[in-house]
Amino acid sequence: MQMPPASIYVPTVPSVMGPAERYAPTYVTTGAYPQMSPTSGPPHWPASGGSWSLVSFNPATAPVVRVNGLWLLPETVQAQPQAPWSRSPLTIARAAVDRGRRRMTALRWGLLTQHALLVACGEFAHEIGLLQKLSQVPIPHTQCPVEKSVEHTPQAKVLTFLLGILTGIKHLKDLNEGPHPLAHDWAAIRAWGLVALAHYTNVSRTLAACDEDTVATIIQVLQEVSQPFIDQEVQRVLQQDQPLLIDLDLAPRRVSNTSTTFPGAEFGWQGDQVGLGYDAALVALTSPTYGRLFLAGFHHPRHTVSLPRLQKMVRAAEARLGRRPRRRPKLVAQRMQALQQTIQQQQEWWDAQLQRQRDLQAQLATLPSTVAQLQDEVATLTAAYQVQGRAEKPHSQLAQARRRLASAQKKLRRVPQQLQQAQQAAATHQQRLAQLQTEYEALRAHLQQLRADNEQNPQPVTIILRLDAGFGSGANLTWLIEMGYIVVRRMAAQMIVRNVLQVEDRPVRSADLPKRETWRDNSMSEKGRTG
Repeated sequence: MQMPPASIYVPTVPSVMGPAERYAPTYVTTGAYPQMSPTSGPPHWPASGGSWSLVSFNPATAPVVRVNGLWLLPETVQAQPQAPWSRSPLTIARAAVDRGRRRMTALRWGLLTQHALLVACGEFAHEIGLLQKLSQVPIPHTQCPVEKSVEHTPQAKVLTFLLGILTGIKHLKDLNEGPHPLAHDWAAIRAWGLVALAHYTNVSRTLAACDEDTVATIIQVLQEVSQPFIDQEVQRVLQQDQPLLIDLDLAPRRVSNTSTTFPGAEFGWQGDQVGLGYDAALVALTSPTYGRLFLAGFHHPRHTVSLPRLQKMVRAAEARLGRRPRRRPKLVAQRMQALQQTIQQQQEWWDAQLQRQRDLQAQLATLPSTVAQLQDEVATLTAAYQVQGRAEKPHSQLAQARRRLASAQKKLRRVPQQLQQAQQAAATHQQRLAQLQTEYEALRAHLQQLRADNEQNPQPVTIILRLDAGFGSGANLTWLIEMGYIVVRRMAAQMIVRNVLQVEDRPVRSADLPKRETWRDNSMSEKGRTG
């Protein structure tokens, strides 16, 4: 549907606007609307799919008058009852909006809308079956505390929330109280098959009543209606013998800093300032037709482990694409071989500590008797020297016995401490050995899964992954390469600073580099990363 844009400049409007005064471009939907009286309420709209057209509207041709700084229609001003007091411009504006809303279809130039693109989106939603599928989603019903003239279904309230998202509202109350409230835009409302919009308070109650099953069903509906477009674009790329290009990105999503109702939200950098929020993990396909097609998105707390989040995004992308690259199980087998050597060495260290414990326990059992024997020997020699009147010399038998006794006593005092240290070392090696064995079993399962994937994937495709710098750790890149992907990673902040300093011929100091996380025991080091 082509919509001719209206001119955004009005050269001259006598007695209404000054020359070249700027105003927002407006579009008009025209059709066969029935006439109505000022008190007849909202019009009866024609069925969706009728004859609609979009034309540009120039407000310079509209007969308007200025009342207290507001531009109003002449019949609106004439119909306002005279009050004995001077009403404020806000009171006049509210009354004018209320009256104009009831008489919109009587305007001879058509029906104004500030959401022309939303009207086209509504027709598109009808075409792809989105509205029909959403109407069948089971949603808990909430009771409105006040009596209403129009009964809104829970599905209609969820659809209202979707319309708010499409119009870019920041707060739910903007549906009714925003600069261009969607609740008063009858063209957009009718285009989405609604008679009217529920109040934002009722929408909030319905959203609060939705559980995880409801959210999962709505996500499934959105995926079902968007899947044909994804399949079409994937087929076009493959017909051109080009690789699929996938972007994995992290984007901050702020919430109110004083909010306590967002589970998992944490303080961190949100753009250029610190704030409360999430990380939105986004997966997008580069499309020859649409530019970017979003495949999946998840909310994550700011300090989650990077690898599980990346794995979730990649598996979601493969499920939406219906394609995957050929896995590289040989790389996993090489990692398992290197890990087996590490496990063997760790086992030897653990065995050595266990042997040391046994030796120390044996010493602890024999040293007390040895000390007692040496004490008796020293006492005997001391008595003999006194009887014989001999002086104790440095290398005499008595002096040597005293040194043996002191050594045995010292060893007896140290053995408990040494035994405790050996036990702690053995526990550490045992724990590390258990971790390595768990990692080995995980690699074994990973290897079996990769081999099974290759057996079930007779036509693998080439996929290039472009990563955000937050995903550029060694563990992440290792896993992606083993999964068969070609990886392109955005350069990390510390690398950018290092390169800038080298270009400027300045020495690179550690104080100039941002802090970064250190990754150990990875098969891919910083120098081996793809950047």
